[in-house]
Amino acid sequence: MKRNLLAERSAAITTDQEALLRAAMEKLGGYILWYLEDCCGDYQEAENLFQQLWVSVYKTFPPEKYDHLPMVRHRAYQLYVDHVRARNTRSFVGYTDELPEPDPVSFFPEPANQREEDALKQRFWELFPGLELEERHKQAFWLFHRYGYTVAEVAEKLASAPSTVHDWIKQVREHCGEYLAMEDNHE
Repeated sequence: MKRNLLAERSAAITTDQEALLRAAMEKLGGYILWYLEDCCGDYQEAENLFQQLWVSVYKTFPPEKYDHLPMVRHRAYQLYVDHVRARNTRSFVGYTDELPEPDPVSFFPEPANQREEDALKQRFWELFPGLELEERHKQAFWLFHRYGYTVAEVAEKLASAPSTVHDWIKQVREHCGEYLAMEDNHE
């Protein structure tokens, strides 16, 4: 007997909720569909979101708030934003075995030993004949740009603070740029 009463109450509650939902859909449906279509710019997407909206309202809102326009419109906007984010999200790429990267092809032959490396460094700085730079500044610039060391690694090699090394590299870059700009102006 108790089970039967509970089932009847549950059915009555569900029927009342559905009736309230239908009433809310009739009251707000046209406006909300227009609102979603205005957001989406596509009637089909708006209809899909419209259906999702009323399912969400039914599942999450208390029955007395089914026809509360600000709450329903806010939920419609949330669904629209979720829809746009899902549409704009990249699909996931599966992992595959990657081929090893080929060795980079250099257009300039790399120095074979330290003597050739020193000669290359000397030829580079000879391109800037009137430029007065300290040897440590040149070394920091060379290690950073030629070998790709980080500022912290260059600082460790030169036993200086990273901020100091950063300033040296920046100063050398600026001086070299100014020198090249002067050369261009003379031509």
